[in-house]
Amino acid sequence: MVTHPVVLRGAGESGIAPVILHRTDQDVIGSLLAELGDGGGLASVRATQAKTRERDGVLRLFQPVHRVFHIVLIDAACDTVGQPRLDPARIESAGLVLRRHGVDATGVLQRDVLEGWMAEAPTARSRENGASKKRGVRGWTTFAGRLAEHRTDLDRDPDPAKRRPERSAGHVEIDRQLALRGPAEALTERVIPLFVAPPEICAATGRTLLYGLVPLTSTEQAEAPEPVPPYDTTDLTNHLPQLVRSGLTASIPRAGGYLRHADVAIPEPPSDIARFVMQLRQFATEMDLFGSGVASRALRREMDEIELEVLDEAYWPEHRTTEGVNAYHLARAMRHPVEGIVRRSMTAFLMDAIAVLISGERADGAVRMPVVWPQIPTGRATRMRAAAGRAMQERITTIVPRRGRFDERTREYRVRAFVRLREEADCPPRLVWSGYSEAFTIAPWYAPSDAPPTVIPLPDALNLAALKALKPNVAFAVPRSLMDFMLGNDAKKLVDGEGGKGGGGIALDWICSFSLPIITLCAFICLNIFLSLFDLIFSWMMYIKVCIPIPRKT
Repeated sequence: MVTHPVVLRGAGESGIAPVILHRTDQDVIGSLLAELGDGGGLASVRATQAKTRERDGVLRLFQPVHRVFHIVLIDAACDTVGQPRLDPARIESAGLVLRRHGVDATGVLQRDVLEGWMAEAPTARSRENGASKKRGVRGWTTFAGRLAEHRTDLDRDPDPAKRRPERSAGHVEIDRQLALRGPAEALTERVIPLFVAPPEICAATGRTLLYGLVPLTSTEQAEAPEPVPPYDTTDLTNHLPQLVRSGLTASIPRAGGYLRHADVAIPEPPSDIARFVMQLRQFATEMDLFGSGVASRALRREMDEIELEVLDEAYWPEHRTTEGVNAYHLARAMRHPVEGIVRRSMTAFLMDAIAVLISGERADGAVRMPVVWPQIPTGRATRMRAAAGRAMQERITTIVPRRGRFDERTREYRVRAFVRLREEADCPPRLVWSGYSEAFTIAPWYAPSDAPPTVIPLPDALNLAALKALKPNVAFAVPRSLMDFMLGNDAKKLVDGEGGKGGGGIALDWICSFSLPIITLCAFICLNIFLSLFDLIFSWMMYIKVCIPIPRKT
């Protein structure tokens, strides 16, 4: 078999970049092939090349939810005089890789850096003994090579099993053993299949055409958690509660007195109480004060070193709180010992306050507030800020979902095609790459496209006979406690903050059936009411709602 250079190029173009088509056909592949088979079909198909662009001129592609499909069309030809079409029989396999441009630490796009969606490949050892090995999805991984370089890992075969040995000792047997060991970490890049057009299509166009659907949505997620960057020191300091900052002493509500759950469980608590509760929520949720993580424990240790002075209930009962506070400040001013004072660590006090005021674990109890809040020394505030930042980063890794394949909306992507060509007997296939496509972004699901909108018919709300015919077709299994709550409260009670848990109903669970079309109708009416209300703020109605009368059908 005589080998010669092969070129992959965009169908109908002289360049080597793949052509990306924009198709709205329902039977997208069948329509594409039928159009290619017609006279002048290639020119007709080329007219559907993707042209939508962002404001900065970057190509924009759409997801299937927009009812738009993007097809890559490749022409494989022999790179000799006249560039005759490649014999399809020589193609062992073909595919497409989708790569994205990298960004630096500050988020600036690096168009010379590419990343590929990688998964762990099976090791040579597991292939030998037949043992199964879990192959985790590594996610977006940066290639070591750069686009400007001539030969890099960007040109390697996406499948490690098909790559030529990277290590050689110059001896056949030794090289075989080295190949069995495999690389230290073999990653396989996700490949999108490319298909050779049927023979009659290739004959009609006079070209060997390959096509493939570009996937622009995926449920895949990287199984390795993405590292969380550190917080900016200034931003973190400004965000942390005043209770743990140095400088000005934090103010607290009802100093020396009691705070109860009832004081915060009202629609509009006093501003000082609301501010204090907001800071408690930061400790409980953002910094995971009750957590068992390393950073959470370190934060509690720092807080344990700070003591709060609280009136002793046995010495100053609640009705003598004012007297006790005055005595405290007078003794402090006279530099005398303060009697009837107990000391609590900041950690113990905050956890007690959270249990009473926020979590509801001790909603029937009360927390006694410190007489004053201590001023935090600069050194300790710095250590607490660092511990709080680490605790928040630790918290993020537990609640933020792992990065999906197309989660980052502003990223730019490129596709590149390859074919593996059959060579002479006993010779491994030869890998041939195309150039890279034009860079593109992926439109978010809510972006408009040129496809017509989906129509959802609604029932006639004023046609009682038609509504009676709509039988319940969806059911909710409702536990007794939830049904008691619904039956024991009305909308006015809930708005006024007077709602309760209910109770006293039948000791049974419930099942409630509804008509889904009626639920949709109610949602439509409520949607229009709220759109009108929000329009007073956003002035968005003329952009998001278009109602046009249509002629009535006879």
